Amino acid sequence: MPPNATETASMIKAAGTATIDPAAGDRWVAAGDCLFCADPLSSRGIVHALRSGILAAYAASDMLDGRGDFACARYPTIATRGFAD
Repeated sequence: MPPNATETASMIKAAGTATIDPAAGDRWVAAGDCLFCADPLSSRGIVHALRSGILAAYAASDMLDGRGDFACARYPTIATRGFAD
C-alpha cells in the first residue's frame, strides 16, 4: 500500500431489487427510479426504467380517458413483471 493510504473495514450492503407499493393512485403513476430500485449487478435498471415509462404513459392515457380504476389495478402488475427474473 502507498504510505498515505488508509486501510478501512469491509462493508456489505443490500442491493436487491425493490418496488414501491402502490405503484399508481388517483391521478399519478410511479415510473423509473420512483417505481423501483434495481440490483446494480443485474445491469437491467435502464431497460426496466424505459419499459416502466412507456407503460406509465399507457396508464396515464387510461386515466385521462376515464379508466383510472382500470389503470391503477393493471399498471402495477404489468410494470413490475420481470423484476424477479
